[in-house]
Amino acid sequence: MNNRLKTYGNVMISTPTDTLTLQDVRDFVDTLEALGVPNTNILLDGFLTYEYMTEHVQVISCGEHDPNEPDKLDFLIPNHECVVDDEN
Repeated sequence: MNNRLKTYGNVMISTPTDTLTLQDVRDFVDTLEALGVPNTNILLDGFLTYEYMTEHVQVISCGEHDPNEPDKLDFLIPNHECVVDDEN
């Protein structure tokens, strides 16, 4: 009897679904690397996001609009703090 069917195995590696930490992502990638999964492999499902929260928001008027137009506001959100040395 000639069997033309192929047998497939399925292994799922998943991060936690409730709260995902950066360490969870690192562990996930480390596991894929340990299994020899190539970088060209396509991840079929997933969504990563990082939300940066700060109270240091600057509101400015956009300078690209005609002065007769109502104000168009932009928000500047710095992602670092500069320390200026006034002694030089």
